[in-house]
Amino acid sequence: TNERPCPRIIAGTYNGVNIYGYANGKFINRKLHVFFESAKNTVVMGNDVWVAHPYQGLYKIDFNDSGRPLSRPYVDRQNILSAGHNHLFKIRDRIILVTRKGIFEYDKTAGDFAPSVFFNKLFGNTPVNYLREDTQGNIWFIQDKKTGMIDMSSPDHPNIINFPEINNRVLGNDEEFIYPINKNNVLIASETGFYHVNCEKYRQSSQNHDVRVLLRSVTAYYKRDSVLFGGYLPGKDTAGGSDIYDLKKNISYQWNSIHFEYSSPYFGGVVEYSCRLKGYEREWSLWSKRTERTYTNLPAGNYEFE
Repeated sequence: TNERPCPRIIAGTYNGVNIYGYANGKFINRKLHVFFESAKNTVVMGNDVWVAHPYQGLYKIDFNDSGRPLSRPYVDRQNILSAGHNHLFKIRDRIILVTRKGIFEYDKTAGDFAPSVFFNKLFGNTPVNYLREDTQGNIWFIQDKKTGMIDMSSPDHPNIINFPEINNRVLGNDEEFIYPINKNNVLIASETGFYHVNCEKYRQSSQNHDVRVLLRSVTAYYKRDSVLFGGYLPGKDTAGGSDIYDLKKNISYQWNSIHFEYSSPYFGGVVEYSCRLKGYEREWSLWSKRTERTYTNLPAGNYEFE
C-alpha cells in the first residue's frame, strides 16, 4: 500500500495473534489476525514473530510484501520440543526457547535452534520455567517456583542471586510472571498478589554480610555411633577462621554410614543449604533449610564433604 509503515503491536489471544498498528497518537486495529491456537508466548525479532504453544509447538509468522501475516509451523527436526512445556522469551536480543529438554537459542544463520551455551553453563541440566530481562540487562528466572536473578553487572562473570524468602510462594504451572520496573521495584506474581522486591537494596544487604557455614559434627555408624568431629579443632578459630575443615579421618569400610551437621551464624535472612559428598555424588543437592545430611552404605573410597 501507499500508506506509511507504522509500528506493529502483537497481541496474543486464546485463538491466535492480533496485529495492531500505531499512528497519529493512537492504536489502529488493522484487523489482521493469524489463527492457530492460544498464543501466550510471543517474541518479535525484526519482521518475524514467533509464537509458542505448550502442546502444539512453535509457529513463525512472516509478513508478505503487502503486510499480510503468514504463519507456518516450526519443523522439529532435532526433537527439542516437549509436550506441555514450550516457552519463548527474548533475552539479550536473542530468541530463547525453553522446553523440558533444555534451553535453546535461535541461530539465524542456521535457521534453527541450538543449545544455549550461555544458559547451559549457568543452569546445567536444571529445567527453567521462566525468563525475563530487566532494564539493566539482568536476567530474572523461575525454576520450580524458586526465584533468582542472573546479575549481569559484570558480563564476563555473570553471578546468580537467589531469593529464598519467596521460594514456593510464586506462581507455577506455566503461570509465572515477573515485571521488573527498575532496580528498586520488581513485581513477582503469586497466588495472592505480587511480591515487591527492592533488588538494589537486597543485593547491597547480601554483599554486606559474609554468609558462612560451620561444620558442627561428623558421626560414623556401625552397630553403634562414633563421633569423628565434635565441632572444634585445636588451633582453629571456628567462629571467624577458614571454613575448610581438614579432618583427614581414615575409618574402616564397615563404618560406612556418615552423618554431618552444619549451620550458619548469619541471622540476616533465610538461609538454605546445598551440599554434596565429593567422590560419591556428582550433583549438588537441592536447596533446603535442613542443617544435616546422612549417607548410608558408602563404598570404600576417599570422600570430601562440601
